[in-house]
Amino acid sequence: MRTPIIALVIVLSAVRLPAGPYPGIEGLAARRVPWLANKVRFETLPGAAGDAFELSTPGGRLLIRASGANAAAVGLGWYLKYS
Repeated sequence: MRTPIIALVIVLSAVRLPAGPYPGIEGLAARRVPWLANKVRFETLPGAAGDAFELSTPGGRLLIRASGANAAAVGLGWYLKYS
């Protein structure tokens, strides 16, 4: 009986759900602003020199494009503070 359970755990641990470019920041948004978590999307900002972020709201959803995870967190904080 233990063998099927162990096999199931091994198989399920190998399956990974697709995540955005910044899963840690998505988790942060889900924990700190759960009402906003399903309305925010993160993407990478190509060609940015240093830390940078852009905010936009296409289709009523918040889009944060950032050069890295730190910039994405700062962008989320900026949006929450100034909007």
